[in-house]
Amino acid sequence: MRPRPSYFWGKLNNCEARPPRSCTPPSRFPILSGMTDDEVNRKFDVVAGHMATLAVGLDTLRGEVSQLTATVERLAQKVDRNADGVAALLTLAEMHEREITENREAQARTDERLNALIDTVERYISEGRGGK
Repeated sequence: MRPRPSYFWGKLNNCEARPPRSCTPPSRFPILSGMTDDEVNRKFDVVAGHMATLAVGLDTLRGEVSQLTATVERLAQKVDRNADGVAALLTLAEMHEREITENREAQARTDERLNALIDTVERYISEGRGGK
């Protein structure tokens, strides 16, 4: 338990810095005035109990925060891996797009050459056989 501030005990009825249990609280603490030492002690015990409960709750929350921190770190690693995978897929997609473009251009050149061959064969057939 933390020591009480000096202003709390300094104004008590002729008591030392750390008063014995028989000292009565000053009138500026109206909630404690008119109470017996036992009643004041019971109130302090209740407050101490609440503080202990809060301390346990705080420890529980710290544990949960630690677990959540670990979970967030794992998820961050997975997101990083997913981002790397997406980047790799994007690179592959760009490569495939270039290959498809190259294949289309090659197909267009092949079509031009094939059309030229067809024209040549048609001319040969029409000129060579048509004149006989």
